Amino acid sequence: MAKKRICWLLKRWSSLLAILWLAATVSAPRPQTVVASTTTQPWSTPAAVAEQMPHAARPALAYTSDGSAHAVWESNGAVLYAARRAGEAWTQPQRLAAGVAPTLAIDTKGELNVVFSNQFMGDFEIYHIYQHAGQWSLPVNVSRTTGYSAQPTLTVTPDGALHAAWMDNAPGYWIIYYGSLVGKFWSSQPVPNARGQAPTIAAAPNGTIYVAWQDRIVTDSEPGTFEILLSELVDRKWSLPVNISDVLQIDSLGPHLATTADGLAHLTWVDQGRRVRYCYGEDDYWALPQTVWQTAGRVRGPRILAEQGTLLHIAWDEGQILRVTTALASAPDWSKGDLIPATSGSLKDVTLTWLPQGGVAVGWVQASGPNDYGIYESRQASAFTWRAWLPRLLVR
Repeated sequence: MAKKRICWLLKRWSSLLAILWLAATVSAPRPQTVVASTTTQPWSTPAAVAEQMPHAARPALAYTSDGSAHAVWESNGAVLYAARRAGEAWTQPQRLAAGVAPTLAIDTKGELNVVFSNQFMGDFEIYHIYQHAGQWSLPVNVSRTTGYSAQPTLTVTPDGALHAAWMDNAPGYWIIYYGSLVGKFWSSQPVPNARGQAPTIAAAPNGTIYVAWQDRIVTDSEPGTFEILLSELVDRKWSLPVNISDVLQIDSLGPHLATTADGLAHLTWVDQGRRVRYCYGEDDYWALPQTVWQTAGRVRGPRILAEQGTLLHIAWDEGQILRVTTALASAPDWSKGDLIPATSGSLKDVTLTWLPQGGVAVGWVQASGPNDYGIYESRQASAFTWRAWLPRLLVR
C-alpha cells in the first residue's frame, strides 16, 4: 500500500510540474479561476415538506434546473412524493407505490428517477419508477434475485445512464449487488468479493463508478468489527475491495459517497458511534482518514455532497440537533459544524442535495410523537466565493 501511495503522489507531482513548465514557456498568463474562500451563510427557517405522518423515514431531496424541489420518503409501507415550485408551498404528499427505502436521482434529461424496495409475492425486490411529462411510470423490477433485496442507492453518469447498488442475501448472507439501466432493461449482478451491507454509490465525471459498503471483518486475533470497504468499476471491471476505515476494535458504520470534478471519491462514515470520519482517494491510493467531528453523544447518518464539483459538505444528526460542515476538496480543512435551526424533537435520516442556483439543502425526519413524523428542509446559499483573473493579451 505504501509503495502504491508513493507512486500515486509521484504521478500527481509529475502532472503539476508539467503544468508549471508549460506556464513558464508562455509569455502571457493563462486564464484561470481560483477559489478564493468560503464564507458562512445563514440557513433558512425549516420548511415542512409533510407533517403528522405515521412512521416516516428515509427522505431524499433533489432540485431540478427550474428551481423546483422534489422529495420522496417512506411512510407506513408506502413511497410518498411531494414537490414545491420556486416561491410556492409544498404540494400534498402523493402515493407513488408500496415500498420502503426510496432514493431519488435526476437524470441528464431532467427526469426524476426513484428506486425502492418492495415485497411482492413473498420476495423483496428493488423497483424503479420515473416521472415523464408529469406522470409516473409503472414499477420495473431491477434486482430479480431469489434473495431479500434492500437499501438501494442510485447515481447518474455524465452520459445519462442510471446505476444502482443494493444489498441482497440470495446466497444466504449479505452481498452487494449492482445494476445499470441499458435501454429499457436493468442488469443485475453481484459486485465481486463484495460481502456486506449498507451500500452507497457515486459516479465520477470520467464515468468511474464507486461503490462502498460496511462489513464485519473477522481475523484470527479479532472477533470482528465493521469496516468500510470500497470497489471501483472502470471499463466494466471491478477492482478488488479496499479497506478504507481499517481501525481495529472499532465499528465503522454508515458509509456515504460523493465525487468531485477531478474524479476523486470522497467518503464519510461514523466510527464508534461518536466520530464523523472522512477520507478521499482513487484507484489503490487513499489518504489517511481524518476525524471531522467528535461528540460525547451519538452521531448518525452522515451524508456527503460535492457542490459545484469542488466544495464538500457533510451533514449528520446527533439525536436532537443537526450539523453541517464544509471544506474545499483540494484542502479538506473542515469548518466548525454549523447548527441547522431545527425545532425540538427526535431527528434522524439526514439527506443532502445541491441547489441549481448554488448552495445546498438539507432534509431530515423529525418525530414529535409515536405517530407524528414530519419531513423538513432547510437551505443555505452558496458558500463559494469565486475570483477570476483574466490574462492580458500581449501584441508584439
